[in-house]
Amino acid sequence: MVRGKSRMSKPSHRKCAHWWITIEVPDYPTVTNSESDEQRLESNREEYTVARYNESWERCIQRLAHDRVQHAVVPNSVNDE
Repeated sequence: MVRGKSRMSKPSHRKCAHWWITIEVPDYPTVTNSESDEQRLESNREEYTVARYNESWERCIQRLAHDRVQHAVVPNSVNDE
């Protein structure tokens, strides 16, 4: 039975990981007046993207937990609770 459970977890995790990686980040404003603005914007965009990415990952983990998949690899940053 352990074998069946293990076999079942792999596609679920792969599917979820794929969904997580291909999340579309909503458009971030891209109007800039100077190079420094452009750099600041790029930095903000990265933070914004990471925030969306982490949020998506947590949703992914919740879905995996809901599906009772026990083999997901959880990054340390999600282990807050």
